[in-house]
Amino acid sequence: MQNRKLHAPEQPAGPGLRLRADVPQGDRWDLSKLYASDGGWEKDLERYRALAEKIPSFKGTLGQGAEALAQALGFVRDLGMLEDRLGAYAVLRESEDQ
Repeated sequence: MQNRKLHAPEQPAGPGLRLRADVPQGDRWDLSKLYASDGGWEKDLERYRALAEKIPSFKGTLGQGAEALAQALGFVRDLGMLEDRLGAYAVLRESEDQ
C-alpha cells in the first residue's frame, strides 16, 4: 500500500480556480466532522491497517456457531465503517483544490 500524505497544493489546479485558502470559510467543506486534522486521519489509517491484519484470524471460524459468526460480522461492519470514513475524508481532502 502506498504511504502518501494528504496535502494542499501550492498552486491552483487550473485556470479560474482558487486555492482553498482563497475561498471564504463559509464556502469550504467542513471535514472536521470526519477528522479534526490530517493527523487524526493518519492515526485511523494505522488503526485500519492493524485491524485488517486480523482478517485471516476468522478463517475457518464462521461455522463454529452463532457467536463466532456474530463476532466476524461485527468486525467486518466496524472495519468497513472505518474504511468508509477514511476514504471519504481522503477523497474530499485531496479534491479541495482540484
